[in-house]
Amino acid sequence: MPVFNRLQHIVVAVKDLDAAAADWEKIFAFKATNRSEDAESRRVQFNVGGSWIALAEPVTEKGPLREFLETRGQGVCSAAVQVEDVEAVVKRVQEQGASVHRDGSGRVSVDPQFTTGVRIELWPAGPQSDGPSLFKRFHHLVVATNGTAADADAWHNLFSPQGAADPSRGSFTGQVTAGQAYFGLIDSEDHPEPVKKFLTEKGEGVYIVSVVDDNVVGTIQAVRERGGRIVGDENGGGQVFVHPVSTHGVLLEINDEEYTRNWVVDYGKAPNQR
Repeated sequence: MPVFNRLQHIVVAVKDLDAAAADWEKIFAFKATNRSEDAESRRVQFNVGGSWIALAEPVTEKGPLREFLETRGQGVCSAAVQVEDVEAVVKRVQEQGASVHRDGSGRVSVDPQFTTGVRIELWPAGPQSDGPSLFKRFHHLVVATNGTAADADAWHNLFSPQGAADPSRGSFTGQVTAGQAYFGLIDSEDHPEPVKKFLTEKGEGVYIVSVVDDNVVGTIQAVRERGGRIVGDENGGGQVFVHPVSTHGVLLEINDEEYTRNWVVDYGKAPNQR
């Protein structure tokens, strides 16, 4: 049985929430929802099926979000997953030698030093987001690592019931499912140009966010017309991305169901991050 039931949301650290939200709303012609503020951050939400993307600006001088932004710049700093039993997963990861963090609001996360730069938040099963959705669903997150099979094995030992990673994962060194979505690990050895550049500039962590959309060509054309920067195959049938300069740090891959059914990934040719 998979450890992760669902990829609930991702958090994107941004320097200026108002500017980031305005740019997302402009290029995607979609209104942000659930504007909120807690002890650590100000946030807005863009629904992705029953899940969501949260843009977050730190409001304190210390904390994981502030530290991520100051050391790595804007980008995906954490991913929240739903699990059947949070404490059972905590016990599992601690038995594997990883540590967890509990914040003042009761959120539990796995220390990112044990998950190649990705802070994994563990959430109990709960209601999904409702209302209009920017994209149909998450497809996967690509996690860039400095290592090879050892990093994939660490993820699998922590979060996958079968243990060590399957070495025949194509472009991915390892893969951990989260409901309909998954985390795919890649390394700089197999993907020397764009991934190595990302690792040099940002360090290990979420390199690509892949989502499913019902009209890729129409969406991409509209994003370009609204000022978004597009790279890749704009006519469908291949990989196409919204560049992180347009999304405040997220390399966003947009796919349709047909492409994901015939999944062929060559992230060695993914665009460089600038």
